[in-house]
Amino acid sequence: RGWRVFAGLESVCRGQMPGMGLKLNRMGDIEKGKKVFVQKCAQCHTVESGGKHKTGPNLHGLFGRKTGQADGFSYTEANKNKGITWGEDTLRIYLENPK
Repeated sequence: RGWRVFAGLESVCRGQMPGMGLKLNRMGDIEKGKKVFVQKCAQCHTVESGGKHKTGPNLHGLFGRKTGQADGFSYTEANKNKGITWGEDTLRIYLENPK
């Protein structure tokens, strides 16, 4: 359903946000992660299949996709060329220091 990303957000920071990064420990509960997403991410991202891009790209189908590859979103060249495939570990690393 596109909500799998939320499981990675559930273990977010328990109040810690160094800069804009999130401190993640492990994959967690989808409902708790959904709440974190709504509070911290939904202003820039959507997760529904066919959802609109906002300031950030739609995240539906993120896991298994390479950086800079969401159709219809305008990425920087650096993001397009980063060559990372999104998964639980790469999402965790990115959320701790989003660059």
